[in-house]
Amino acid sequence: QVEKVERREDRSRLSLCFALPKGQALDFVFRRVTELGVESFQPLQTRYSTPAKGWNSERWNGVVAEVCKQCEDPFFPTVLVPLTLTQWLSDRDPTRALVLCDENARAGKLAALPSGGIDLVVGAEGGFSREEVGVLEKQGAHFLGLGRNRLRAETAALVAATLLKQAVGELNCLE
Repeated sequence: QVEKVERREDRSRLSLCFALPKGQALDFVFRRVTELGVESFQPLQTRYSTPAKGWNSERWNGVVAEVCKQCEDPFFPTVLVPLTLTQWLSDRDPTRALVLCDENARAGKLAALPSGGIDLVVGAEGGFSREEVGVLEKQGAHFLGLGRNRLRAETAALVAATLLKQAVGELNCLE
């Protein structure tokens, strides 16, 4: 029996592209960022990330589904398989904005972003190598600073997603 029908805007236009963190940090990223709401998760293999051996898509899709059900969110983020940064950059849609969190650009302020999709890139413990940052810059990355505090990878992913969602109007909690 249907008791109520609500209309909601589509899910977020933000995809979290993150260097694979260690064990429990990965679980934290999937659970907390799913609560916040994103379009998809793209795990990345980078110089400082944890190797993706033993990747279990079924487990992570189950975690996302569990969180969405608890939060009564009908839009389940897509969990993609891990790719190297190079593979992902060669396959990504170039019309999507690219936003990079880099510990060397802590005060980076976002310029105006296009109205389409956004790929938010967050590094592992240790950030990104200089070469990786250079490649991302060549792709036109906008920098998003996370302040002066040094954040753990999983905290940085959550904070960056929150700040970016606020900046593009997906978190209107202050209105």
